[in-house]
Amino acid sequence: MNQVDNHALDPALERKIVKFLEVEVKKTDLIVIMDPQHGFLTKNLINQILQLSLKYKKPLYADSQISHRPSN
Repeated sequence: MNQVDNHALDPALERKIVKFLEVEVKKTDLIVIMDPQHGFLTKNLINQILQLSLKYKKPLYADSQISHRPSN
């Protein structure tokens, strides 16, 4: 059974993710995001990832799932 929590990320966890990405993006050729629309990608996190993409000149690709509910 697939149980999903559709709540947005806690701001503290969001900051940890951004810090992790700041280190890891330097080791990559590009950034790929898969968004199943379950609350992981907050507006702030999306903006932070976009900024990292621009800062480190890494192409950014997103795969977003279409949903019956409004996306976040």
